[in-house]
Amino acid sequence: MGRAFLRGNFHRARLRMRPLPGIVALVVLLASSHQASAQTAKTQVLTVGCGNIIGSTRSVGVAQAQVAFGSFAGPPRRLQRPAQAADESWPYFAKSGVEVRAGSGPVTVSVSRNFQDQAAISWGNGLAVVETVRFRRCRAAPDRWNAYAGGLFTRPRSACVPLVIRIGSRSKTVHAGVGQSCGGPHQ
Repeated sequence: MGRAFLRGNFHRARLRMRPLPGIVALVVLLASSHQASAQTAKTQVLTVGCGNIIGSTRSVGVAQAQVAFGSFAGPPRRLQRPAQAADESWPYFAKSGVEVRAGSGPVTVSVSRNFQDQAAISWGNGLAVVETVRFRRCRAAPDRWNAYAGGLFTRPRSACVPLVIRIGSRSKTVHAGVGQSCGGPHQ
C-alpha cells in the first residue's frame, strides 16, 4: 500500500467524522431543552377545581388550622412526622388537608420562593406536586367550608415550610411544621 492510498483513506475518514460536532450540538440542545422543560414543569401553577372537593363542613374542620383572611384554613404549625414518599425528588410527605370557605377565591397558596428547593405542595386528591396551588372559587353556601386532600412534600425529614396565601391583593405567610413545630408567624 502506498502513502497516497493511506493519505486518501485518512482524509475520507476525517470527512466522515465531521458530523460528530453536529451530533454533539444536537445532544446539548436536547439536554438543555429537557432541563428547561423540567424547570417549566416545576414552576407550573396547579389549578384545583370544585370537582376536587372531598367534603364540606359548617365550620373549619381542622382545630389547629391557620386561618387566613377568614377564607383559607391551612396546615397547622405542627404536622405529623412525615412518611416516606414515592417521589424521589420529594422523599418526605406530610398529609394535611386544607379548607376554603365556599364562595371565596380564587385562593392561591405558594411555597415561599426562598424555600422552593426544599418543599412543594399538592392539594386536590392525587394531583401534581408543585410550588403553587390555585383553588377556584366554588359555589357559595352560607357558612360552608370546602375540604381538599393533600399535603406538603419536603427534601429534609423536618422543616418549617413558609406558605404564602393570596386572596385578591392580600397576602399572608404562614408556616407549616413538617416533623417539627414552627414558632410564631414569622419563623
